[in-house]
Amino acid sequence: MQGIGAGAQALSPAYSQRSLADQMAPYVKPGTPLYSLQDYPQSLPFYLGTTLTVVAYKGELEFGIGQEPAKWIPDLDAFASQWRSENEALAVMPPRPTTACSRRGSP
Repeated sequence: MQGIGAGAQALSPAYSQRSLADQMAPYVKPGTPLYSLQDYPQSLPFYLGTTLTVVAYKGELEFGIGQEPAKWIPDLDAFASQWRSENEALAVMPPRPTTACSRRGSP
């Protein structure tokens, strides 16, 4: 049991978004739009104390998206349009969508 406990402690930073939240925190002000592209980092909203708009991903969030569809953007094209209309916003994503977004002219 001690080995399992020690292993879980050693791996917890790999599964936690606390480090990312700490890096984002200085840029997150009340009302700052936050997006998560093609993924949903489960612990990030907890550490940031706010919600994320999910883009091009449903997964385990499908029921919630049905309840609050305004917190979901179905694809990267719709996101690119939304992103260009924002003054200050933050997005998190795995490396793969970065290329797809830059092709759509999104910084």
